[in-house]
Amino acid sequence: MDIGTADGAFLFNIKRRNWDTAGIEISDSFLTQSRFHDLNIVIGDIGRQKFPSHSYDVITLWHVFEHLADPRQYLSEIQRIITPSGLLVMTLPNAKSWQAQLFGSSWFHRDIPRHLFHYSPATLTALLLQYGFVVQRIEFFSLEYNPFGYIQSFLNLCYHDDNRFYDALKNGGWRIMLRHPIRTMIWGISALIISPFAMVLSITEAVAKRGGTLKVYSKRVE
Repeated sequence: MDIGTADGAFLFNIKRRNWDTAGIEISDSFLTQSRFHDLNIVIGDIGRQKFPSHSYDVITLWHVFEHLADPRQYLSEIQRIITPSGLLVMTLPNAKSWQAQLFGSSWFHRDIPRHLFHYSPATLTALLLQYGFVVQRIEFFSLEYNPFGYIQSFLNLCYHDDNRFYDALKNGGWRIMLRHPIRTMIWGISALIISPFAMVLSITEAVAKRGGTLKVYSKRVE
């Protein structure tokens, strides 16, 4: 079960590996995706779906947990529908990362108001334990998010960018770039200069267990 499955890309790839898959997505904006219709995905809030108890061996949330207005409701429902000794895997920003400490309100992953809560390894571990999940392993490096976190945070700090570079890249905002060629040039040059330092810092902070993101593996226990 993938919670917050978005366009279904993760489920699509897992299904190709012969897993039985299901997903839930709160937004109906992805319904136009062709692969969405080939997957078992429901639209709506998890509390209203009446999923069978103890029916999923693995439940995943990829950069979803920090968006939840009621994370306890979701953990309670996950606790109910996951099998005994099932695996819960989630990725999310690390509030105790070097990036968060260095950039403060300019931190890329702060992303208010889309991010409603932020967690450290300690606070997340304590919260999961309340719902019967014991953390087995935490990974602190993400090639997709951590180096870019330094780049976008620097742009936010120096140019008051407010994550616009990221939004343009993610949402195909090339029209914005074409309308603002000087800003685009500044973005590009700054990103190229910062990239080597961002990679080194991302690796170093991960080794120090202070990486910009967390990938948390936890096991359901009775």
